[in-house]
Amino acid sequence: MSGKEDTGCYEKEGLLPKPRQAALGLMYLVLVTLTNLIADAISKILVDHVSVFLVAMMRGFVMLVLVLPVMIYYSISLKDSANQWKLLSLRGVMSALSALARVAALNFAPLGDVSAITASTPILTALWSWLILGEGITLLEISFAGISLIGICLIAQPPDLFSQSSSNSIRNTLVIGVGTATLGSIFASLAVVLNRKLSKCDIYISPLVQVFYYSFISTTINIVAFGMTFSMDYSSEFPTTTQWLFLIAIGFLSLLKQLFLIGALRQEKAIYVTTFTYSVSIILAYTVQYLYFQESPTILSITGASLCIMGTVGFVFVKLQD
Repeated sequence: MSGKEDTGCYEKEGLLPKPRQAALGLMYLVLVTLTNLIADAISKILVDHVSVFLVAMMRGFVMLVLVLPVMIYYSISLKDSANQWKLLSLRGVMSALSALARVAALNFAPLGDVSAITASTPILTALWSWLILGEGITLLEISFAGISLIGICLIAQPPDLFSQSSSNSIRNTLVIGVGTATLGSIFASLAVVLNRKLSKCDIYISPLVQVFYYSFISTTINIVAFGMTFSMDYSSEFPTTTQWLFLIAIGFLSLLKQLFLIGALRQEKAIYVTTFTYSVSIILAYTVQYLYFQESPTILSITGASLCIMGTVGFVFVKLQD
């Protein structure tokens, strides 16, 4: 059997982990952060004019179109992982719903707030791992999780707790955005837990296979949802040429992010990757929110984001000590 006729294993494709290179790892981390930020910023621009289902659909479709030729070239077959199709499909559904919820959240909440809430994903992952995989969790870790939860509440500014300043309609919209972003983090954390279950399988599953399942399922879910909403709302406008180019760019950037993330994880521990990407993403997102979108973050948002960073970083470093 030739080297290209297997599952895309590291040994077969010459992708054996290389010695750690600090500069290369840092470069990957920066690229992961930038590609994710640019994709979110473009999504934020588009959701005011284009259906969130179309944005999420194109993200998955472009990734699917780009991944398929690579899988064909390397003869990476879906048959080799057929016995894990249920886990792969469920992970794909969770990832697709997470991406959709994140795009939808950008329609209701500022870019920085959505990024800050997404930082709670590692904490939610640990909680799901405790409930589903039976992994241990300490009181200190729960305390840091509580700090992040307080941060999310400050960002959301629920009407029952905060009655001053902005109108109820604006605040309710923010609560919807924060709730949707939190839902996206829940789906993302479940996808990570399922990914960990897959990593314990006896066979190697190529990252491209996982990307294929995600992109195919995401495209299917969102094209059905977009078709239904478009047929019910005849006032919906079809994207312009420029908007189509932006939609394609989002899909391309999303795939690049996945590839850079794989590269970063080969150079650095997952804990360092998580801490860097989430912390820096929040800072950059609020900067873009203020400079480009002309949305000044409130004191409560900044305080909440700081608590989210503090809770996540503290939680991650406690895990590191373990």
